[in-house]
Amino acid sequence: MEEEEDVALAACIQFLETHTQQQQLGTEIRKLLDQKEWEKTASLLVDALIAAFNDPPPEKRDDINYEESLEGCVQVILNFIFSNQVDKHQLILLAQQLRQSEPFGPLRLRTVTRLYNALPETKETLQKLDLFILTVQVASKVNMLQALAPAFSRIEGFLDIWSPSKQDRRRVYQTITEAFDETNHQAQAFEFHVKLLETFNGENEDMLSSIEPYAVKACKEAIRQPKLFRFDELLDLDAIQRLKNTKEHALLFELLQIFVSDKLEAFVDYVARNREYFDRAGFDYEACLNKMRLLSLASLGVEHSEIPYALAANTLQIEQDMLEHWVIEAVRLGLMEAKIDQMSQVIRVIRASQRVFVKEHWHSLQKRLQVCRSNVSQLIATIDQVRQQHLPAVSSSSSSSLLTNP
Repeated sequence: MEEEEDVALAACIQFLETHTQQQQLGTEIRKLLDQKEWEKTASLLVDALIAAFNDPPPEKRDDINYEESLEGCVQVILNFIFSNQVDKHQLILLAQQLRQSEPFGPLRLRTVTRLYNALPETKETLQKLDLFILTVQVASKVNMLQALAPAFSRIEGFLDIWSPSKQDRRRVYQTITEAFDETNHQAQAFEFHVKLLETFNGENEDMLSSIEPYAVKACKEAIRQPKLFRFDELLDLDAIQRLKNTKEHALLFELLQIFVSDKLEAFVDYVARNREYFDRAGFDYEACLNKMRLLSLASLGVEHSEIPYALAANTLQIEQDMLEHWVIEAVRLGLMEAKIDQMSQVIRVIRASQRVFVKEHWHSLQKRLQVCRSNVSQLIATIDQVRQQHLPAVSSSSSSSLLTNP
C-alpha cells in the first residue's frame, strides 16, 4: 500500500513540476521527505497545486486530461496531509486560493467540497465552518451555487453541530446572503439576510447602527420582490424597528408597514405625499402598485368569505371587468383560493393568506378550532347514538349466523 502511495505521490510531483515550471520542485520535496518534514512538504505541494489551478498553461485550460490529472493530484495531496497528520490549516489555505480564480470551475467546487467533507463533523469545528464559507464563495465564483442547495436547507443543523459564536454565525449568514446576491438569486438572499439580522436582536444602539445598511436593504428587497407577500417577520427585528426613529429612513419604515398590513389606498396616498423619496429610493411604481393590489385582494379574502365585485374593484382601484385577471393572479401565486361567481357578482373565497399574524389572529384561530372541536364532538356523539340504536340487531344477526355455521 505504501508503495502505491509513493508511486502516486511521485506522479503528482512530476505533473506539478512539469506544468508549473517549478523545475526544482521534485528535488526539494524529495529532500524534505527524507528529513520527514511533513509540514513543509505539504506546503510545497499545496502551493504547486494552487499554481496548477490558477495559472495553467493556456493550451491546458480546456484539456480534459489535464483536469483529470489535476483532480488526481488533489486526492494524492489530501491523502498525504491526513496520513501524515499535517496541520489542517493547509486545507484552508488551498480553499482560499481556489476562490480567487475561475478556470476548472466544477473541479474547484468538487475540490473544496472534498476538503470540507474530509474533516470530521464533530471535530475541528472552526475549520469546518471556515471551509463551508469558502465552499460557498467558490460556488458563487464559478456560478454553481445551486449545487449547494441541499447544504443550505440543512444549515441550521450544521450550526447546531458547530456551536459557533454569534460572530461566526453571522459570518455564515452574511456569506450565503452575499453569494446569492452576487448570482442574482434574490429570494434566497433575502431568506438569509433576515437570518443575519435576527442575530442582532437585543444588541445595543452602536451595534444596530453598524448594520443599518443591511436593515435598509432588507426593507427595500421585501418591497421590491414580486413574489414575496409575507414579511411581517421584519417588524420583529430590532435593526428594522430602529429605522422608524431615523431621519433618513423613517419614510422607508412607513412604506414597509403599508406593504406588511395595509391596502392599496394607503400606498397611493403615501406615494402622493412622498413621491420624491419614493423615486430616489429606486422603487418601481407600477411594480409596487401591482404587488399592493394582490396584497389588498388577499386582505379582502381574509375579511370576507364573499367579496362583492364593487368592493374588490374599489379597493384595487380598477374596473370590474379587470377583476378576473387579479383573482387568477392571486390564486396562481398562492395568495388565495377563490371562485368568481359572475351571476352573483361576488368572489367566493375558500382560503386567503393572512398577511400579518398577531395575537388577535391567534385568538380568532383558537375560536375557530374550538368551534371545529365542538362540531366534531357532536358528530361523534351522533355516530355513537346511531351505533347504539343498531347494536342489538347487529348482535342478533351475528349470533344467528354463528349458530348456522358450526
